Amino acid sequence: MQQYPYNNQYVYTPQAEEANRRFRARLGQKREIKKIGSAVGVCILGYIVLENIITLPVLFGQFNALYQTNGVFQAALNIILSVFGLLLPFAIGGIYLRNRTGVDPFVLAKPKGGVTVVYIICFGMFVALAANNVTTLMMMVAEKLGYKMTAPDFLMPSSVTGRIIYAVSISVVPALTEEVAVRGAVMQPLRKYGNVFAIVVSSFVFAVLHGNFVQAPFALLVGFGLGYITCITESLWPAIAVHAANNLYSVAVQIFTEDFSEETSLKLYYILTVALLTVSIVGSVFFFLAQGRNAKLAKSRTLLTTREKTGAFVLNFPMIISIAILLFFSSRFVTKV
Repeated sequence: MQQYPYNNQYVYTPQAEEANRRFRARLGQKREIKKIGSAVGVCILGYIVLENIITLPVLFGQFNALYQTNGVFQAALNIILSVFGLLLPFAIGGIYLRNRTGVDPFVLAKPKGGVTVVYIICFGMFVALAANNVTTLMMMVAEKLGYKMTAPDFLMPSSVTGRIIYAVSISVVPALTEEVAVRGAVMQPLRKYGNVFAIVVSSFVFAVLHGNFVQAPFALLVGFGLGYITCITESLWPAIAVHAANNLYSVAVQIFTEDFSEETSLKLYYILTVALLTVSIVGSVFFFLAQGRNAKLAKSRTLLTTREKTGAFVLNFPMIISIAILLFFSSRFVTKV
């Protein structure tokens, strides 16, 4: 902006006008990211409140004994928590953000890519298996440093029907609700500010939502892969498939442990893991060979730096409070050994 002495008027040069336009655009982008972050923070707070409303009467009421001894009851409660505790607030938040940003967070259309979708699901499973191993290594390092990380345990029902319900509660329902909530309501409105930024931020939210330091590192790492394949396919279904397959893999390992001797369960674990790892590696190679340059994420066109975007998303009252509460809950699962 330049001031000329004629009639004390401010005269805008083209350069000053462009600078002013960019300033207004940056300010508008910061405000929208802050609005998204605040909405997500409110969704997390809603999840915390609803989870406590649903679980407190069970954990401390007349159903406590049933919850502690009945795996089917636990599984049913987990389904209720996933749908009414997690999905409900994030679905409402997603609708709010769709009206505010014009971006539809519920991308449940047919995935793009045809047969390569199968390959990208293999790639997602490879990321999940790698994340499992990295998380195990991190837990071992933490224990060497004198800290033991734990996570909530769930009873495995003995009946076939009970195990089907248990598998659904662990794999199918969380895969649907968590992907719609995180890769949908959280990630989609942020993608206009960069796919990488949206993937990293949504993965962070995914991690803290788990409420313990055993599942959180895994959720963070696998979230990168789930976010990537969602951006590439423009659909939540491949991420849902990977999420469900990984959780079902965990259920299978738990069944091996429950039903077989230590030696047999270890053999079955290695057979299943090697088979999944082989298929996922081969599928990943085919995916990158088939996609080539199309495997790259679109670059960000935002005027903001990564630091500015992150600050706008995180530094708001609902987000700060919700993260602080979840970190406090997570700390309860850490003990000094």
